[in-house]
Amino acid sequence: MKVDVQCHVFPKAYGEFFVEHAKSPKSIRVENRFIFDFDGYQTLVMADPVYDPKAVLAAMDKAKIDLSLITCNVPEPGMLPDEYAVEAARLANDEVAELIAANPDRFAGIAFLPWTVPVEAIKELDRIQKMGFKSVMLFSHIGPKQVDDPSVLPVYKKIEQMQIPVTIHPSIPLWSHAMGDYGMVSGVGLPMDTSLALIRLVKSGILEKYPDMQVVMPHAGGVVPYLDGRLSYVPPIAPAQANTRTVPDHMRNGNIFFDTSNVSEFVLGFARNYLGADKLMYGSDYPFVEPDVLSDLVEKVFTKEELEGIFWKTANKVYHLGL
Repeated sequence: MKVDVQCHVFPKAYGEFFVEHAKSPKSIRVENRFIFDFDGYQTLVMADPVYDPKAVLAAMDKAKIDLSLITCNVPEPGMLPDEYAVEAARLANDEVAELIAANPDRFAGIAFLPWTVPVEAIKELDRIQKMGFKSVMLFSHIGPKQVDDPSVLPVYKKIEQMQIPVTIHPSIPLWSHAMGDYGMVSGVGLPMDTSLALIRLVKSGILEKYPDMQVVMPHAGGVVPYLDGRLSYVPPIAPAQANTRTVPDHMRNGNIFFDTSNVSEFVLGFARNYLGADKLMYGSDYPFVEPDVLSDLVEKVFTKEELEGIFWKTANKVYHLGL
């Protein structure tokens, strides 16, 4: 059994909604692809053939993946004006639900929320729960706000009550203008932005306020594991911290899990030692990583006993998949 906890689709109606309503990113449809221009700092191209369900299933079959948790890709609803964000989230979730209904044995869903409109986000939580979604996606920032903004605390409370995990995913950083050269937004900025989001969830006390809320962090922890010394050691001259548990403590001993989407033998080996194999789940980040390539790498790094947990047992527990 093998489960992929990070796999992307991009339904056409959702992209067309951005083309019609988005002020930023600049969104256009050209032949069989969508092009999103984020103020010249980053361009994303979403080509229909790559996101076609048949292509996704073919990649899954090649990597011997039984089940993928699918979700729409960026841009996320929070990039739209509030009056459109709610409709966009519903549209994305409806389209993902249709893909799941057509392939119920191969796909499960991670839902979008209109986080920028918390009251509506709570309503959407009720709706997607009835639709059978297994998780909700939290982007690395909420429109122009950060993930620890007080306005979204009721959403976290509702998520904890529902006992579904929050899956963190990068968005185009608010500070992209500072690193728009050399492809650094994608290659560097995205894992850094998710890392900042996770740090905010801990430092703000949100994870202590909602201790039963599970969080899934992508890309083997982003850059956070390599900041251990900075995040675990408190200099004697530092001001007192409101919460007593450090970020590394939450990562290793809290309700935080991680996917393996990092195509580096050295990083995966470090994640194994630093986080523990029981904290890791196979996640490919299709189509940005070839699932079979990552599968081969994961099988090289981890033992047979560890692979059973990484490939399906931990995901089954975290996402309540009923496998």
